[in-house]
Amino acid sequence: SRATGFLAYVALWLSMVCGVLISAGTLGGRISRRWMIDLHQEWTLAAVIATVLHIALVVLNPEADISPWAAIIPFASARMTGSMAIGTISTLLVTLIAVTSWARTRIPYEAWRAIHALAFGAMLLALAHSIAAGTDTTSTGAQALYLATSVSLTGLIALRVLLTLAGRARSEAS
Repeated sequence: SRATGFLAYVALWLSMVCGVLISAGTLGGRISRRWMIDLHQEWTLAAVIATVLHIALVVLNPEADISPWAAIIPFASARMTGSMAIGTISTLLVTLIAVTSWARTRIPYEAWRAIHALAFGAMLLALAHSIAAGTDTTSTGAQALYLATSVSLTGLIALRVLLTLAGRARSEAS
């Protein structure tokens, strides 16, 4: 279950990186936008599949003592209640984002965009869950992973915000 937890986390991070790069328009023709969108979708699918496997393995592990209900209902776990709830909420958000993205042509763009913005919260919750519930959290490798993914994604998000503000300033100046 640990390996699938790490895989789910890294896949979600890669999906976020691709999504931020697409929305920031920082590809500058160096990478095909279509290819980056495909990567974004594939990493999202990988994150969903790895998360489902992670949950199944945790529930099936008798030592974990996590019921199926506790895995899908926030705060239903008698054990590690808060950290489990954080993971459950993150999973529900990622599922909502994935489903609405696959149904994007059937829902209004503004609704899709608002729901898609929840990805930032889902990623933050996934990180918090990993740190709080992860049994490898104190290992140097896990700490390096969490630091590298957090810093890199925060930097990309900051770049996206700065590029958006610069674009608005150019628009207002002309």
